[in-house]
Amino acid sequence: RQTAGNLWLPARLARFQAAFPGLVLHVEHLNTERAAAKVLAHEADIAVVEGGIDDPRLSATALSGDRMLLVLPNGWAAPRAPEDWAALTFVTREPGSGTRALLADHLNGMGLRLDARNIALELPSNEAVRGAVEAGAGASLLSELVTQRALRTGDVQGIDIGLPPRPFYALRLKERAGTRAESEFIRALCAG
Repeated sequence: RQTAGNLWLPARLARFQAAFPGLVLHVEHLNTERAAAKVLAHEADIAVVEGGIDDPRLSATALSGDRMLLVLPNGWAAPRAPEDWAALTFVTREPGSGTRALLADHLNGMGLRLDARNIALELPSNEAVRGAVEAGAGASLLSELVTQRALRTGDVQGIDIGLPPRPFYALRLKERAGTRAESEFIRALCAG
């Protein structure tokens, strides 16, 4: 929600609004699970989310997205083997966050778990997570969009761990016929 909502979506919203000045858009920032729940409850027409949702009632249109990096405090060694990963402490977002789910999946792929034993801090925003990593509280998996400035200034280290690019998704109810405005909005999101 935060990377898409704060860094990726605003320019696209501005372009869409310029093309369709009579339409009023209402935007809320929710994590992936809560945004999907709003669409399922008919409380939102479209949700732009960072994590995949596997619900047969929703259609998910893949959009461009971002690249995820392991972000480490300066001076920390990059993990190479599963035992190096097991020795890390992490700063994470709340359960339901797309980035937290990606980190948990990456660790699970090595036979490791993300749980209270290796979570130093759980914070409500990507900016807070990045700030905690900068302060040395732990490592995190963060979007390159979130960490661009900190990487450029050398406040953190960013390690490409080979994760595929992370697309964002536009979610809609399959059962509901979309309006022309909704179709144009999704087309604008796909155009980048």
